[in-house]
Amino acid sequence: MATGTTAFDSARVYLNDVNKQIWTDAVLLPYLKEAHNDLVLELWSNGLPVLREKSSALTVTTGELDLDSQPADIIEPIWLKERASGSSDDWVDMTEKDFGPDVDQTTELRYWAWRENEIRFIGATTEREVLMRYWKTLTVLTGAADALGFIFAEFFLGPQTAGY
Repeated sequence: MATGTTAFDSARVYLNDVNKQIWTDAVLLPYLKEAHNDLVLELWSNGLPVLREKSSALTVTTGELDLDSQPADIIEPIWLKERASGSSDDWVDMTEKDFGPDVDQTTELRYWAWRENEIRFIGATTEREVLMRYWKTLTVLTGAADALGFIFAEFFLGPQTAGY
């Protein structure tokens, strides 16, 4: 997988500075970060699978109204399933709602809503496990040695970095 160095070298070709006289890695890094953000937005906007992820089983304690342990790289959830905590039962689909329905808690969560960048529930009277598929972001670049996130990313990032 390509790294920031690959994107920097590509950008320098467009900037006519292959010997790194003016456009050093340190100078190009802020521009690469902006190009990387643009790439994530394009991938997500076009629904490309490189940003799809599946979580491990996440525990929702009794009465909990939001998912405290949601993945740090989440952009937006796609679907959620649930089962009793610690069981090997089949996962049951949960229903997405714009807002939590006005119903009493039962032993199951049943519903979820994505509001203010958090997954919200009506809560359950028992501890539950939740499995989630979601749109994720790529790891934020911090330097030349960082992986760009997926194959051929440098083909976009090099020219875009130079353009900035």
